[in-house]
Formats: sequence, structure tokens, C-alpha cells
Amino acid sequence: MNKWIRGTNAAVLSLAVIGIFIVLTIFLNSTKTLQVDLTQNKKFTLSDQTVNTLKSLDKDVHIISFTSDQTDPYIKRQVVELAQEYKKRNSKITFDEYDLVKNPAVAKQYDVDPAGTLVVESGTQKKSIYYYDMFIPGQQAGRL
Repeated sequence: MNKWIRGTNAAVLSLAVIGIFIVLTIFLNSTKTLQVDLTQNKKFTLSDQTVNTLKSLDKDVHIISFTSDQTDPYIKRQVVELAQEYKKRNSKITFDEYDLVKNPAVAKQYDVDPAGTLVVESGTQKKSIYYYDMFIPGQQAGRL
């Protein structure tokens, strides 16, 4: 009888742990906007000014990323994550990615650099931002 009770207790405890894990997983999946930036200088947190600017957008903005095999994968990932974060904050923002080798016709329409270029379009306005201008410390952000 004593073994049966211990076995039952173990089974109930195991089911409870599995149930808690399932509930926690469902909760965390439902909070897709929940992000925690644990870096010391909040490197991956949008500034208040950026958040306010994104909220106040009243025109459609199209962000296009052009990359090639010459693009640093780490920088490419940062740019893509940043653009997707902007897109999450405002539904007026669209984001597309193109490979210069696979889509040369699209790349010809813009002044692009094989190391990576971000093009931001809104209405008739268009601005090209080169990846190396965005992420190299000490460089002037003259194109931004």
C-alpha cells in the first residue's frame, strides 16, 4: 500500500510539473511583445524618441534590405531584427529583404552597396542607408 501511494504521488507531481510547463509555454507564446534587454547599456532597447516617432507615423513606410555574400551576417541580423521591431510597432511599416545576386533587377532600381544597404521609402521620398554607416563606431552618420 505504501509503495502504491508513493507511486501515485510521483505520478501526480510529474503531471503537475508537466502541466505548469505547458501553461507557462502557452503564456510566454501569447506575449510575443514581451522582451527583456539585459545588456548593461540597453543596447537592444528602442529609445523613447524612436518609439514616439514610430507611433506618430501617418504615412506608409517601406523598408527594403539589400544584401549579398559580402554582407556581414551579424550586421545583417541586427538590421533585420531592427526593421522587424519597427514593423511590430507600427502597421504602416512594411519590410522586404532582397539578395543582390538573386534579385539584380530590383537592386538596379536603387543605389546599393554589396556590403549591405537599407532603403527607406515613403511616398516620393527615398533614402539609402549603408550598413557600414549604421554600425561602425566613430563614423559620422551622414546618410541617416
